[in-house]
Amino acid sequence: MTTKIPDKDQRQLLKRFPTLVVSHTKRHLKISNPACGDFVIAPISGSDWRGLRNLERDLHRLIHGSGYLAKFRQAA
Repeated sequence: MTTKIPDKDQRQLLKRFPTLVVSHTKRHLKISNPACGDFVIAPISGSDWRGLRNLERDLHRLIHGSGYLAKFRQAA
């Protein structure tokens, strides 16, 4: 994790997932898993507890190889 993350809660959450790579876009964080090449998107600004809980759920899925690309492949 080399990208600066302004939100304290997101920073603490991402510390629990050291294998993930965080990159910065204009308004979002792209969090990717180099093992499977999949990713999830998170807003840069802080969110409420539900948004943080949903991000945590997405990160757990990403660790197991089920990010946005896997969802898109299943729908096609």
